[in-house]
Formats: sequence, C-alpha cells, structure tokens
Amino acid sequence: DGDLSLREALLLASQDVATDAITFDPALTGQTIVLTGTELSVDSNVTIQGLGADQLSVDADGLSRVMNVAGGTVVSIAGLTLTGGAGETYGGAINARGVIDLTLIDCELVGNEAAQGGGISGFHGLDLTLSGSTIAENVAGFGGGVVLYNSSIDAVNSTISGNEATATGGGLYIYNSAADLTNVTIAGNTAGTGGAGFASVSGSLVALNNS
Repeated sequence: DGDLSLREALLLASQDVATDAITFDPALTGQTIVLTGTELSVDSNVTIQGLGADQLSVDADGLSRVMNVAGGTVVSIAGLTLTGGAGETYGGAINARGVIDLTLIDCELVGNEAAQGGGISGFHGLDLTLSGSTIAENVAGFGGGVVLYNSSIDAVNSTISGNEATATGGGLYIYNSAADLTNVTIAGNTAGTGGAGFASVSGSLVALNNS
C-alpha cells in the first residue's frame, strides 16, 4: 500500500516471499512513465496491473531495456505498453532468463530493439503466455519480435506484426523451443536472410491454430 514509483514498488515486492500486486493511480491515465537510464528489475513473484495499454506506457527512452525478469519467478503483466527499450544484447522490452512463468495480458511491446529479441528474449526455461497482446515494430538481429531458446510460448488472440530482424526470424525466432499459437496474427514482419514471420530451428515444436 502507499504511493511509490514503479521501481520502488518492485524493490519492495522483492523483499516479500508472497506474490505482490502492483497497481497504478488512475491519475496516471494517458501518461508515460519514463525510466531514468536503468532497466526495471523484476526478481520476485508479482502481478503488475496497468490502466490499459492505450492509457499507460513505460518508456526506457532508448537508454536501457525496459525490464529484466529473474529466474525462479512467476510474473503477470496486464494493461501496459512497454516501449523505447534498447537491450544491447538480449531483450529490448523484456529479458527473461531461467525458469520463469511470464504472462502478458492486453499488453503492447512496441518500438524496442536489441541484438536478439527486440520485444522479448527468453532463455533456459521461460514459459511465456500472451493473451490479447501485441508485439510490433521491434528490431533485432534474430527475433525482431521474440527470440526463445529452450523455452516455450503459448499465445492466443494476439498480434506479432511489423517487426524486423536483420538476420532471421522477423516476428518470432525459436531454437529448441515450443510454440502454440491460436488466433495469432503474424503479418508484415521482415528478415534479412529468411523467416520473415517465423523461424523455427533445432527441433522446435510448433502448433498453429487459426494463425
């Protein structure tokens, strides 16, 4: 309880073994939270409930990635736009490394960039769920929208569009991972060497349903 910045609220949540809920003052409707040059650290079980992706944004202003999610956590983010992330290596908006249960509901990851995973990068056990979310206009070498290694994605009623990979996997690049996509629009993505919409390599499993 109490009025805290998002960074302060995440720090406080990290000191609690229970799952914490972070909400936003309705007075922030229509506003953008601009980060101060360093990414947000999410290292505990937490639910972040925004005001609507069209009503509240978190902008890294091109100075850092937006958010780093630590292994061993269960994290749910709803009703937020994450933008302006610049991860030098992995994950412009979100980098998630380790066994993580990450759910994005009615979120938009737009206008982020990284070497791999302009929108999201996941490694070594990320279980990513997208529901009603959009990953668009992100840029990376591999996986303009999303890159996954030894991880999984379960997406429904979502859009992956307008992302760019200078190498491969404009929308989505998965390596030894699983993808289950239902009613997902993959459109308008580009790649320099192949797999403009989707690149699946090294034994990955893919299920497409109305996508």
